Amino acid sequence: MASPDVSVVIGAYNALPYLYETLDSVLKQSIGMDRLELVVVDDGSTDGTGDVLDEYAAKHPNMTVLHQPNSGGPAAPRNAGMDVAKGKYVYFLDADDYIGLEAMERLVAMAEENGSDIVLGKMVGVNGRGVAASMFRHDEARADLYNSRIYYTLSALKLFRRQFLVDLGVRFPTDLPTGEDQPFTARAYVAAKNISVLSSYECYYATLRDDGGNTTGKPGVSRRLPFYRAMFDDFLPTVEAGRKRDALARRHLSVEQAHFLSHMSRETDEEVKKAAFDEFRAWVKTYLNDDVLKPMSAWDKVRLPLIAGGFMDEAIASRKMETSKTPYPIVVENGRVYAKWPTFRDPKYGIPDEAYELRDLPLRYELTAAEWTGSGYRVAGLARVEGVRADRARLVLRRRSDEEERRLPIDLSDVYLTANPNPLGDAEGREARSWDTTLAPGALAKLPGGLWDVFLEVEVGGKIARARVGSKRRPEVDVADRPAVLTGPGAATVAIAYYTSPHSNLTIDIRKGAKEAAGLGLVWRADSGVAVAGATTGATTASAGGTELPVAVVGGVFTASSATVPDGEWDVSVTRAGKTVRVPRTKELPRPFAAAEVPVLVATDGGQGFTTPPTSTLKKLVRKSPLLRKVARKLRGR
Repeated sequence: MASPDVSVVIGAYNALPYLYETLDSVLKQSIGMDRLELVVVDDGSTDGTGDVLDEYAAKHPNMTVLHQPNSGGPAAPRNAGMDVAKGKYVYFLDADDYIGLEAMERLVAMAEENGSDIVLGKMVGVNGRGVAASMFRHDEARADLYNSRIYYTLSALKLFRRQFLVDLGVRFPTDLPTGEDQPFTARAYVAAKNISVLSSYECYYATLRDDGGNTTGKPGVSRRLPFYRAMFDDFLPTVEAGRKRDALARRHLSVEQAHFLSHMSRETDEEVKKAAFDEFRAWVKTYLNDDVLKPMSAWDKVRLPLIAGGFMDEAIASRKMETSKTPYPIVVENGRVYAKWPTFRDPKYGIPDEAYELRDLPLRYELTAAEWTGSGYRVAGLARVEGVRADRARLVLRRRSDEEERRLPIDLSDVYLTANPNPLGDAEGREARSWDTTLAPGALAKLPGGLWDVFLEVEVGGKIARARVGSKRRPEVDVADRPAVLTGPGAATVAIAYYTSPHSNLTIDIRKGAKEAAGLGLVWRADSGVAVAGATTGATTASAGGTELPVAVVGGVFTASSATVPDGEWDVSVTRAGKTVRVPRTKELPRPFAAAEVPVLVATDGGQGFTTPPTSTLKKLVRKSPLLRKVARKLRGR
């Protein structure tokens, strides 16, 4: 075959049964097999992986398989794959993961369009696998390595221009038991003329193996020290001193420090533990300065000085506290909020108060109810800010397309949680505050169309804490898609409450009716029926595809529904007071629902309405301009 556009390189060791999905995801790529080659290196597998690879290669002429003795890690097979790859671009894929159908086509197109040496593709975790996410908020044609989040993903699971790697002479180090990606990717990042980010398509699916075969998280502080040395001793000194080196060092002092302390907490050999801590402490003292520390989290601002000061046990305890999500008290003074951790204001450690200052209050919540009722959409739950009593709270709806917000004040009631553990995850009973509010049909109907994400806000001493609502909920909370028809004097509205994927947070999808069918709302899906509703003052009939629908009228509102409709194309029409109107269809709902389950609510001016927060002139301009919205998103991502 002619030189392909892209070579997908896989190093495989005992990858069954995951390997089948991995290979199929590559061989079905939309880019076409004439533009793609697959290179797989079997690293001495003993589970039949090599035989499966040979069977696939016999059927696919664009697939090359190499067999080699086991090397003990992914570096050697990746290097071997790079050596035989012929594509203009090379993409690294692990043998237990898979890629999206259009991944190669989209990544190559972005690289070609922007002259990119490296393109990052959005990653998704499968089966509970954690993946890097902060750098995938929006597409970036030209990302700034030193002023963005891209350096926070140092895996090699990206698209690289192959000649760029050849000219750079970069290889995966074979002497590192773990972390071999980091020196490779870091060197490539710094040398790249352009780096692009593709966030609008889910390119890479990283799978957490059921058999524990993933190597990244294997314990042992000693096996991590070699790659720490590769980054702190060998790589960082090659980066231009000042702003650039500080930006990259910040990532290592935060991420590696957290992983280091987690592994230290499981280390049983005290001599190994002490020696490892002394070595890591020296790196912290070398690279830590005020500019590095200033943008970091409170956890880092406290732990790094603890490490620099030689307080090993306290640093490890702090990391345990963070990972266990142990509740902790806070101190509110002069509008500032401080974490009252065990080392707070202890002269022994000499850490200033500002290191403990929290950007966000530690808000904990649990959703106890989310359902349509005769009065609207009811949302209820529990909330607590540890150590203080919340003053005020409100429910916030934010439209995803432009971040426009609507707010609804809610009442808080005291409640004492006695379960052990109680619903908010504590090991003992605590005081919390409960909230229970209903979004009135009239208020919902007045919302502009779009996806409205639901948040909870609480206020303490002038400081506001916000949490996305939905993922933390009681088991009995219904998570099925639940639509309702909101009728009134104007065009009807369909409101669909649903939970997002994969984060499972609550969103309300507002779909506006058509002007020519004012006062009518239609929800339909061919495999589960049709429901139409609206206001009426006289005799009303309805039909779907020529079949009459039974009509019920209650309090000036009619509903007509049927569990079945004729096959094929059909329309719904309603006759009110002798005038027949064709009802426009709405977009199909994400999941089937029974027409009888769709509530019909009268959208009046009764009930509490939303308030709109003041919008600055700058924010108005940002909303109107796609370019300014992009800039704003980039700044928020910093």
